[in-house]
Amino acid sequence: MGITDDNARLDEQQCEQEAEEQRVEQGTEARKHVVEEETETSECVVDEEAEEQESEALILYKYQATGNDFLIYGQGPAVEEEKLSPAQIRSLTDRHFGFGADGVIRALQLLPQERDSLSAELGDFPEADEAYNQSLWFMDYKNADGSIAEMCGNGIRAFLTYLLDRGLVGEMEPGAWIKIATRGGIRTLEIVDVAGYGEQVRVNMGKYELEEGEKLEKRETLKNGDRVEEDEKEKAEAEGKVDGEPKEQTPGLGQTIRPGGPFGKDLVLQGRYVKMPNPHVVCPVDLEFLRTAPLPQTPPETLPERWQLTPERPEGINLELVYIEPDTRTVHMRVAERGAGETLSCGTGCCAAAVNAFLIYPEIDTWDVKVPGGTLKIEVGQERVVHMTGPAKFVGLVVPAELDAI
Repeated sequence: MGITDDNARLDEQQCEQEAEEQRVEQGTEARKHVVEEETETSECVVDEEAEEQESEALILYKYQATGNDFLIYGQGPAVEEEKLSPAQIRSLTDRHFGFGADGVIRALQLLPQERDSLSAELGDFPEADEAYNQSLWFMDYKNADGSIAEMCGNGIRAFLTYLLDRGLVGEMEPGAWIKIATRGGIRTLEIVDVAGYGEQVRVNMGKYELEEGEKLEKRETLKNGDRVEEDEKEKAEAEGKVDGEPKEQTPGLGQTIRPGGPFGKDLVLQGRYVKMPNPHVVCPVDLEFLRTAPLPQTPPETLPERWQLTPERPEGINLELVYIEPDTRTVHMRVAERGAGETLSCGTGCCAAAVNAFLIYPEIDTWDVKVPGGTLKIEVGQERVVHMTGPAKFVGLVVPAELDAI
């Protein structure tokens, strides 16, 4: 066999080797392509799952209005199922283990054809006007303990700000107004420009109600700090005195409260019952007591069970301690809210405090009510209609991590 034959065999082997290498390379490329396709498919599935989980995640928007803070969510029709149970609300509003809030608001859009079927769940709407023929936003308000409230004055300003921020209602310039439904009725809200403070929300809070039998024309002269200790009550009543001073007549202060606990077993507070439509008892006190009173810092389960109320209030109450300064048209106030405990502010409570001040000083129909969280302007007008003006601000987004586990 010659050199020529050997070269031929080498060439043949080289060709076979190159062909094998080409087959291997082609196989590798094919497998690589398959792996890439599988990876892309897997990534798509993961992305879809992430998007699905993100769409299912409940995003809450935190707002505050003079320190009254709320978690707000929702943007759909009222037929949507409730997403938060009372236990979940209590967990989310907890100031140490949750995000902290005085209440939770769900935004629901009511369509005219849905209104009657949902009235049992959401409440009746007293006003039978043109609003019934329009789509309305409904403020579904829950206290920090998960219980239902008729209305929230600070909450409804935060609610409108939420609707505006999310583009759920059209832009509103100063002077524009909108109607919003609550369990306490339909409320009209207006954007106003307040000198030095910018745009705020003015709310028609509806009519106040007094204790049955108390007449509107009754005007009382009232002493701040009109409260007595139980062990001196009989003596003080017999002498017509309180703390050694002549006791002024206070018709209209028909509610007595014995809070007990840290207040002491003998303390008796006298107050005026006012509905806005939430139930309030406004108690005039002296300035020192206003500053130091040990109001509950956590949600009382039900005030009537913990505090002695005469007459009894099965629906519970919101307690306002107030000190009135007529010279400056100012009411200083602290509040313990039903289902929340002490809060930095309470819109309907500020209205009730201003109504009480107006009944004492009828020549003054506009009051600045100062609370730890700020100041609200309250106007008490004709036919018992009350207007409230104040700010509301966005705080941030909240995304619960383990909502299903609650």
